[in-house]
Amino acid sequence: MYKQIVADITQNNAATVLVGGGLPYFDTILLKKAGYSISVGTEAMLKNKGGRQICFTDTLKEPLPAPQRGPMLSMGSMHAISHLSKNKKGFFLMIEGSQIDWGAHNNDSAHTIAEAIDFDNAAGEVLKWAQKDRNTLVIITADHECGGLTLHGYDKSSSRPVMHFSSGHHTAEPVPVYAFGPGAEAFSGVYQNTEIYYKMMKLLGL
Repeated sequence: MYKQIVADITQNNAATVLVGGGLPYFDTILLKKAGYSISVGTEAMLKNKGGRQICFTDTLKEPLPAPQRGPMLSMGSMHAISHLSKNKKGFFLMIEGSQIDWGAHNNDSAHTIAEAIDFDNAAGEVLKWAQKDRNTLVIITADHECGGLTLHGYDKSSSRPVMHFSSGHHTAEPVPVYAFGPGAEAFSGVYQNTEIYYKMMKLLGL
């Protein structure tokens, strides 16, 4: 649903910072008229000082898998935080490692592992920042499990876990919720994933 997502972003103009791919799907002229500063590539992203900005990671129509795209998730996450954290009223940022879903649907263990490592690296950078900031809540979770993945030991020849997929679809397996920072205690226990929204709204006083 690339076109529909792009149309929604373009019409609403609600986000302050967007970092990601899909440049060919966007009307950059329309975005500039809406007040966005546009950049393409890592170097240009780091130089983008616009109040409202969209930083495209590349010019491709289809996204690159990890590790081909490099540390873009980590760099994009920290670029967004460095910009948004200037707001004295605070900020909300969503960071997604989406391609792990593709890897699991395809029962592709190498793709799944690479994406997990890429997201873990980004999460590590964010947590380092939050630990220094001491006033930011970080929540890490997933919308669902996919593939019915289980681990069966370690394969020395490939230097990675032996992975078994029982499905090519989403499963009902519970997913963990990790929380760090002020209000983290609200995310303990077992609950429907929709409760996360209400917990965040309560902490934000909305």
